[in-house]
Amino acid sequence: MKKIVILLLSLALTLCFGLALTACGNSPDGKGSVAGCSHEYGEEQVIKNATCDEDGMSRKICKLCQTPVDTPIAALGHDYKVEDESLPTCTADGYRNSLCKRCGKTENESLPATGHSYEVELSSQPTKTSEGYLSYHCNGCSKSGTHNLPTIDNAAYTYEMIDEDTFNYTYVWEGETVKFTHSNFIFYKYWSKDEENVPYKFDVYKLYGYTGSKTSITLPTTYNGCPVVSINYESFINNTNLVSVIIPEPTFSFGIDDIKEEFLDGAEIDDNMRNHREYLGYGQIERGAFSGCTALTSVTLPSTMKRIDSEAFKGCAMMSEINLGSVNNIEDSAFSGCSSLLSANLSSLVFINNYAFKDCTKLSSLTLGSSLETIGGNAFENCIGLTDVVIPDSVLNVGSAIFKGCVNIKTLKLPRIYWGKLSSLFSGYLYGNMEIGSYYDANGADVPALDCVTLTLETEIPNYAFYECSKIKKIVIPENTVSIGTHSFYGCSQLETFVFPDTVKSIGKSAFQSVNAFNFTQDFDNKMYYIGSASNPYFYLLGADAVSASGDVYIQNGCKFVAYNAFDRCNTEAITSIHIPSSVERLGALRYIGSYTYGTSLNIYYDGTVERFTELGFSCAGWQNLYLYVGSGSSWSEVTELVISDKVTEIERGAYTTYGNFPNFESVRIPASVKKFDSQAFRNSSITSVYYEGTLADWCAIEFVDEYSNPMNAATRFFMLDNADNWTEVTEITVPDTVAKIGQYVFYGFSGITKLIIPDSVEEIYVSSYSGCQNLSGIYYEGTEQEWNNICNKMSSSEDDSANKYFYSESRPTLADYINGLDRTLWHYDDNDKPELWSAKRGSTVDGKTYSYASSSVTVSDDYWGMIASLKQQGMLDVLEDPDLIQMATNSSTKAEFESALSEYYGDQAENLTLAFAGGVITLTQNSDSTDLEYLEFDGEIYYVLTQGKGFTICDNGNALDENIV
Repeated sequence: MKKIVILLLSLALTLCFGLALTACGNSPDGKGSVAGCSHEYGEEQVIKNATCDEDGMSRKICKLCQTPVDTPIAALGHDYKVEDESLPTCTADGYRNSLCKRCGKTENESLPATGHSYEVELSSQPTKTSEGYLSYHCNGCSKSGTHNLPTIDNAAYTYEMIDEDTFNYTYVWEGETVKFTHSNFIFYKYWSKDEENVPYKFDVYKLYGYTGSKTSITLPTTYNGCPVVSINYESFINNTNLVSVIIPEPTFSFGIDDIKEEFLDGAEIDDNMRNHREYLGYGQIERGAFSGCTALTSVTLPSTMKRIDSEAFKGCAMMSEINLGSVNNIEDSAFSGCSSLLSANLSSLVFINNYAFKDCTKLSSLTLGSSLETIGGNAFENCIGLTDVVIPDSVLNVGSAIFKGCVNIKTLKLPRIYWGKLSSLFSGYLYGNMEIGSYYDANGADVPALDCVTLTLETEIPNYAFYECSKIKKIVIPENTVSIGTHSFYGCSQLETFVFPDTVKSIGKSAFQSVNAFNFTQDFDNKMYYIGSASNPYFYLLGADAVSASGDVYIQNGCKFVAYNAFDRCNTEAITSIHIPSSVERLGALRYIGSYTYGTSLNIYYDGTVERFTELGFSCAGWQNLYLYVGSGSSWSEVTELVISDKVTEIERGAYTTYGNFPNFESVRIPASVKKFDSQAFRNSSITSVYYEGTLADWCAIEFVDEYSNPMNAATRFFMLDNADNWTEVTEITVPDTVAKIGQYVFYGFSGITKLIIPDSVEEIYVSSYSGCQNLSGIYYEGTEQEWNNICNKMSSSEDDSANKYFYSESRPTLADYINGLDRTLWHYDDNDKPELWSAKRGSTVDGKTYSYASSSVTVSDDYWGMIASLKQQGMLDVLEDPDLIQMATNSSTKAEFESALSEYYGDQAENLTLAFAGGVITLTQNSDSTDLEYLEFDGEIYYVLTQGKGFTICDNGNALDENIV
């Protein structure tokens, strides 16, 4: 049975296999498949897994014919994870260690160095003679530094020529290329666009030098596309090749108003830009830029050039002409030593500084413009080619000796007399007596022999303006001149032409002294001369002719001025009177320089009032006794009271004395208008009374030049107007608290005053302020002694300052002050606001009473015990001088102990003791023996002196003397 089953199964399998072969075909694909079978595969199965290194396999089987189909699976590859690594740098290798997560295989990788990646920048450009350097920075490692570049003649460079002064250069370093332009002109940055606080849009350069050999050059206006605005100091110094230099107009055409927007990104304009305020072009030639360029003949300047610095063209000996265009400032010695310079157009200048054209010996044509304000000292020294010079009216300031050594100047036109003397233009000795027209000044240098000087603006000719200009023949002053100063034309001995304007109102002393060849008109009868015009004559007694003047001298009616030295060398004994018409506006000193003759007298007749006479500026020397008469014609009144006009502000000294030597002057009336009394004004005066119309504050403000300028040096009485406009003699002076200074000699000679009260508002006073006050009891100062010492000045150690000084104390002095006498130097105002010394409070009770000592009890005042305690602490008890008292004070530690000791002491010694008070003296009598001691009394308290000025209170109530006497 079992065999049959097996057989049946085998047959079935064979049948099925045969059917399959019949369905898939006979394996035409060579894979054993049955031909004609249409495969139907089942699900693909992995029969071998892929690994990291080996492929795997998958299989699918046909469901019909069971034919398998295998498909390879690619190897997975390693799945590495970095376990450890170090990255490479520019100069060092790195590594990376990894582990496969599937198979555990490890891999170690080496990472090579990356090398540097540089950025380079040209920091300093090389030249023909100097190396440069570039700056580099590595983006990989931040390495930075510099690399020296060789001079540009090195084969490491490649270049191309732009023009004969300009080349483009290329240099390769570490694979990086650097390009730059080289010029024979050297530049450096003036303003940098890289500055943090100033956001410039581009760089601005200065021209620093030139290395080329051309004789004629045109300076570049730009560098690296940026403007050039200045020529640096000493850029071309000692370049002996240069013959011609052109400084061109700028190529940056926008102006200063556009700079903010175009150049600064809206930032503020700084001072550097203001120096180039019109264009971004050449605005300045700095110090010594072309100094020593001995072959240079011409320089062309642009309209932007504003400033030429010191010594810029010094020593350019071949330069014959210069037109400064729009330059407004040339500094010290800018063109000094340009010895071939023939002409200079300086019409644009505002400032010409010291020595600017010194030693330009051929300069003959000089053009100065109306904008010029200042000419520095020695600006044209030794310019001997100058003959005619015009200084424009705009010039306000000049230094000394601007034309020193300019010996060929013949005519000079100028607006004013600078430094007050014409000689200041030709000599450094501003205050010396250098004679223009003499051959040499005080330093031996030649000075000009001027023929003509014309002033255009000076309407007040200064003192000594033309002093000793002994060669000048013609002087022209402005038609509206109002005053001629002291000695202004003194010594102009060759003066031939001088126009005296009608506008002149005052003439100083000796203004025309030693002017011997002049357009005088002569009065032969009296040997008197008149200069000026017919409508404005000036009276003058001249030289030898004046010696013969005698008798009554009449000054011609219509004459306005009388010369300061009109009576020089006259015979004072021969001239008996001088008649002065009312037309005279200025009366110079009636001065006689010859021998003084004692006893000579002169009558002065003035056709006018005494007040008007004082307005003329009178002074006199040469006559011992003067008598003034005023009035007219035959009606004359002798003046005994000198009344000074309120138009007078200064009593001038003139020759010797102003109002001295008038024996008939008894008094003087002075208005508040007078602010100064000159030296010697009242010397030898006979005045006894002074009447002053101003206030004490006005008087304190007057300047007194010396003791003889104060009329009180002679007078004994001083009067002022009171509130009712009555004249009241001043015997006490209280200086107002509005006064800060009391000048010299203010109260000199006030012999009638007894008190002088000085407020603490005064900050300065002089010993001479109150000298000669013979009856002055004291000076009452509203401050302390130390404050007085701080404000009081002695002009010399010999000044006598013996006046008593009292110092203000609002509160009453202490007991110690009274005992030590300090109350005699302190003062206060009494109930009537009058100064009162505190010593007046000492009292002088005279009651005629006699008291007897009735008790041994003693009451010591707190003040006295305080004094004893203070003396003990300072170890100065010996000042008490009484040995017994010193011992009691030494042994007492409290006031009670001291009172007890005193009671015992006086209890033993006071038997039969009586005290009598009278006249500030207390008399102590005991058994027919008596002693007088000084006592003090005020406000009901009595003090007396125990021993030689030391004392203490003996009572608190004058009615209890018999109980508390010590």
